[in-house]
Amino acid sequence: MKHHLNYSKEDPNYDLLWKIFKIIGSIKLKTIMALKGVKNINMMILSIKIIFTAIFFNTTVEFVVKDLKRDKKLRKFFEIEDDVPDAIQVSESLSRFKADAYIKIVNKILMTTKPLKRRGKLTFIVDATPIDLDYNTKRKHRSKKYLEKQNLKWNYASSYGFILDLKQQ
Repeated sequence: MKHHLNYSKEDPNYDLLWKIFKIIGSIKLKTIMALKGVKNINMMILSIKIIFTAIFFNTTVEFVVKDLKRDKKLRKFFEIEDDVPDAIQVSESLSRFKADAYIKIVNKILMTTKPLKRRGKLTFIVDATPIDLDYNTKRKHRSKKYLEKQNLKWNYASSYGFILDLKQQ
C-alpha cells in the first residue's frame, strides 16, 4: 500500500517542491507559454505541477489526483481553487503539444531564470543519469537474434551484473 501525500510545512521535500512550483507559476513562465501557443495556461501549469509531483514522489498521476481530491491542505499548496482535474484531463492537456514545443518552452525558461552572462562562464548541473531497465528479470540467456529482433543489448550494472537494456541509437 502506498502512503498518502501528506503535506507538511516542515517537510524538506515539500519545501523544495514549493520552490519549483514558484518558478512554474511565475509570470515569466506564463508569458513564455502564451508566446509558444498554449491556450489554457492555468490548466497547463496545474498539469505540469501534477506530473512533476508524481515524478518527484515516484507515484502515478492518478495517485496524485486522488490525493488532491482528498486533502484540502494539498490543494491549497497546489493553489487549486476550482475542481481538481482528472488524470485523463491532465494527460490530454499535455498531449496537445509535440516534444519539440516542450523543448523550446523548457529552453526558454532556463534562459530566463538563469540568463547567459556576457563575461565568465555559466554552468548548469544536470543529472542525466540513465535509467536502466532490465528486461531479463528471470536471468535467461538470450540469443543475438532475439536481441536484434527486440532492439535490446547486453549491458553491465555494478549492482545487478549483466542486464538486458534498450539499444540506444
